[in-house]
Amino acid sequence: MKKLFNARMFALVKSGMITCMALMMTLICHSQNINPAIQLKDGNVVDNSHAFLDGETPTFSLQNGTSANVQWVLCLVGNKGEKLPAAESSTSESSFSFTITPDLFPRKSFLKHMEFPNDSNVYICASIELYKDGTLIDEMPLLLNVLPSRPKVTEGSLVGAFDYEAWGYYPLSHLTLSFTSNRMENCIFVYFTVGWDGVKYVPDWAVVRERMNVQRKSNNNYQLEYDGLDCDNFFSIIAGNKYGSVNGDTICTNDYITDSDVLDFLVDAIDDISGDECEIVIHNNLISVEGCNSNDIVMEIYSSDGKLVRKNIAEKKIDINCLPNAAYIVKINYKNKLLTKKIIKL
Repeated sequence: MKKLFNARMFALVKSGMITCMALMMTLICHSQNINPAIQLKDGNVVDNSHAFLDGETPTFSLQNGTSANVQWVLCLVGNKGEKLPAAESSTSESSFSFTITPDLFPRKSFLKHMEFPNDSNVYICASIELYKDGTLIDEMPLLLNVLPSRPKVTEGSLVGAFDYEAWGYYPLSHLTLSFTSNRMENCIFVYFTVGWDGVKYVPDWAVVRERMNVQRKSNNNYQLEYDGLDCDNFFSIIAGNKYGSVNGDTICTNDYITDSDVLDFLVDAIDDISGDECEIVIHNNLISVEGCNSNDIVMEIYSSDGKLVRKNIAEKKIDINCLPNAAYIVKINYKNKLLTKKIIKL
């Protein structure tokens, strides 16, 4: 009985030792991890807090273990968190290097971006993954700083002759903007239609995307000039380069009106109509009046030179598809009230 007990104990101990040895071997194998020191081609050594730039060639290496049956993979992170392999090493390589070029980014619009407070840069998320025998054993997150930074307007002006009866500039005003953006190679100007939310005009949808010629003043400072805007217009600057594009903030032209008389007039005009129940809505070149229950209504469309071009009585819609592309004034008369809106047909 005692011998049987000892034999069983020996078997259990042996089994436990084998299990422990297997666990130790696993830990030893998985101790092969990525060296936090990353060598750049210019000789500098950085860690993964470094934001990698266009043209840089980082080299990653093992910190422990051998390179037998290991493989390196550079993965870009998709906007849904998925890993998208961009480059990989041969098997059993102790180090891994690549050069950051646009060729690594075939699906620019599907990549995850990261931003930080008080930083206009937009980073692409990536990671270095280390595999052994096909199993992931270590990974290192990276940030790639190759996109343009978000355009930031530093100053601007909107000038022109203001028509107080039409509530807008005639002819349309001239906009000058100074802005900054790092790594920008081209610029697109986006113009938005506007809608009334009951308190103020707000951007609705983009109707013009126009590639702009901008003047580079110094380093990453640019100047943009644009004709054809009015008060209460909204726009955005998109900065682009070979890695992709980044939207700037949506901006209202009113922010750059310097004429105090015009500003006072616009404030008073908004106060006059902010409590009104009616709203002029434009969609697919169809102008309609919403929120007005009265049929005692007259809709008039005037050209920018004051000529009446369309008129409807007791109807709340006007189709302007037949009109030439230009600026127009919409006037709505109802209940002894007048509602006016300037539009641009494109």
